[in-house]
Amino acid sequence: MRHEATRPFLVHAGSVVIQAVGTQFNVNRRTRDTTVAVIEGVVQVTDKAQSPARLVAGDEAHIAVGSGKIATRDKVDALRATAWRQKRLIFQADTLEDIAGEFNRYNPVPKIRIDGAAIGQRRFTGALDANHPESLLSLLGEADDLTFERHGDELIVKTR
Repeated sequence: MRHEATRPFLVHAGSVVIQAVGTQFNVNRRTRDTTVAVIEGVVQVTDKAQSPARLVAGDEAHIAVGSGKIATRDKVDALRATAWRQKRLIFQADTLEDIAGEFNRYNPVPKIRIDGAAIGQRRFTGALDANHPESLLSLLGEADDLTFERHGDELIVKTR
């Protein structure tokens, strides 16, 4: 795609607007936040709640849903940010709730459901195949206190 100064490239994620300024970037909108990872160039992030913020190559910002403010800024993990292009999901100490949410975005069936808030807050690290929710089972199989049940189109994760 060619850059056209009169028609800027904008990504809308809820109330947040991310504008490309000659760049390569990734936007991941989740329930609790939106993550903007800049691989190359510069983007401008604006929201009604704050003045515009510029992110440069190597920056990653987590923007809280609701407030629209940049909650944290980190160095981008480019491999993790772009893994979705190869249908890979990379998790690094992510909550099981967030991991299940990502799998459910990619797969209509089976839906992964977490039975219990405490289980959903447990954290896991791994690289998994986005098209195969069952790959999550091998990661979670390392936890001796978890079990899985299939009920129709759902895969339920719960304690033993």
